[in-house]
Amino acid sequence: MKKAICTVAIIINLAGCGATLGTILATVLTVVTDAALIVDQVQDFIDIYFDGKPDPALQAKITAVIAKCQVALDMATRAARGGQALNGKDVAAALAEFQAAFADLMELVGPLGVKVAGTAGIEGAPVRLLIARPLALGVEK
Repeated sequence: MKKAICTVAIIINLAGCGATLGTILATVLTVVTDAALIVDQVQDFIDIYFDGKPDPALQAKITAVIAKCQVALDMATRAARGGQALNGKDVAAALAEFQAAFADLMELVGPLGVKVAGTAGIEGAPVRLLIARPLALGVEK
C-alpha cells in the first residue's frame, strides 16, 4: 500500500500544482498503460511456455492472477476518468490491488523464467523473459 500511496502522491502533487484533470488523467493512464503492457508481455511468454510444457493447474493459477492485475488496472483507469484521481483514494486502492496481484504473479512466473530487470527483452538458454519494473509499483527505495 505504501508504494501505491507514493504513486498516487505524484498524481495529487500534480493537482496541487495547478494541473488540470486532463494532466492527472494522462499521468494515471501512463502508469496503467505501462503496467498493462508488461502484464501482456508476461501473458504472451506464459502462453508460449505452456505450449511446450503443459501444466494446466499452474497455467490456470497464473491466468487468474493476470486477470486480477487487469481488473485492478481497469479500476484505476475508471477512477481517474471519473475525476476521482484528485483525492487519490480510489486510484490508490486500485494500484495497491495491482501491486499485490503483480507480486503474486511474479511469485508464480519467476520460477518459469520471468524476471524484473532494468531493461526488457528475451535472454539466453533456457529462455527467460526480462520485464521492466512497472511504473504502477511506485518508486523503489
